[in-house]
Amino acid sequence: MNVLHKLAIVLTTFTTSYSSANASGITKGPYLQNPTTSEVTVCWVSDTESTGEVEYKLLEGKGAPLTVKEEKPSTHHKVRIKGLTAYTRYEYTVTCQG
Repeated sequence: MNVLHKLAIVLTTFTTSYSSANASGITKGPYLQNPTTSEVTVCWVSDTESTGEVEYKLLEGKGAPLTVKEEKPSTHHKVRIKGLTAYTRYEYTVTCQG
């Protein structure tokens, strides 16, 4: 199963904009938790146990995307993204595999 959701993040104002249609497999989210000026946790719930990952990059498309993966399969996914820059817009994609 491959499931994608895309959102844009603006750190420190915590605004998100939803930019993709509902994809089957994700039953809740994605949503953001525990934001700081340099980190944020991306969370979502899937209908089957799978390994989640978040690919993110600058919204303007500059630079190569980075990926953060979960270590174990789950239905309740939490991926912490670190090393972000305050007041910078990022785009991310949530994927479930397995």
